[in-house]
Amino acid sequence: MLKKLGCIGLILFLAGWPGPTNDRLLFGQPEISSLEESVLCSPALQKGNYDTLVNEWLEVIKNNPDKPIVEFIVRALPSFHSYLKDRTSLIHPLEEIFKKDIKNGFNKTLLMDYLRKLYLLQGRWEKNRDILGQSGFISRWAFNGPWGSTNLSAFDDTWWPETEMTALSFEKSYPALSRQNKTISWRLFPLSVQEPEINFFSYLPSDQSGRGVVYGISQINLPAEREVIIRIITSAPFKLWLNHQPIFEADRLRKYLPVEITLKCTLQSGWNRLMI
Repeated sequence: MLKKLGCIGLILFLAGWPGPTNDRLLFGQPEISSLEESVLCSPALQKGNYDTLVNEWLEVIKNNPDKPIVEFIVRALPSFHSYLKDRTSLIHPLEEIFKKDIKNGFNKTLLMDYLRKLYLLQGRWEKNRDILGQSGFISRWAFNGPWGSTNLSAFDDTWWPETEMTALSFEKSYPALSRQNKTISWRLFPLSVQEPEINFFSYLPSDQSGRGVVYGISQINLPAEREVIIRIITSAPFKLWLNHQPIFEADRLRKYLPVEITLKCTLQSGWNRLMI
């Protein structure tokens, strides 16, 4: 259940975040490793040989995908695009790197985002969608709404998708409370291959003064039980159910909560249903 405040991105993944690094000196000259020096002080950079420089950096990422210096490289690469003979030549090396067992989850996310941008620049929409699937973004949803909100907080209103949760029928329609809709039924969300965020709120009618409730359902099929992390990124109040059981609620009108919520839970073997 979501109240209209912003877009939502919901990610399901096994996290491998970077561990602590050695403390740097607070004062004076910081320590620089030979790897960092090779990246920051490359002769190719000083001479303006940017194709050579980028190839050197890709080799560093390939051999050291979990090192902190990878963040600097990935963030810097786009600034050299206009100086390269063929920026699409970056795609194949990055695809090979992305296949590696990258344990640093932050680096892996940066590499994924950069590779997606290169796909989009080439118009390779399906490749972009494929890599989103590997990243853990849940992008296939059915949604139901909008429902009007008669109270200040949407948490004070309970609509049919909640009361009929264990016996939901995707064929069923409900009487609408909005002048813009005669009935409310479940619909597949129109996917965007460009961005993983899902804007449920575009379906809320304008006559509700920006208030209302939308329900979204997605299903995940697993061959065996698996412990996962669910990450929800939204500024909106929401409730989350897993297999008909409530696992989290964010009533942002009554208490402060961060925009990003991370939950640890267990998905069962077979089909699992998420409703938000």
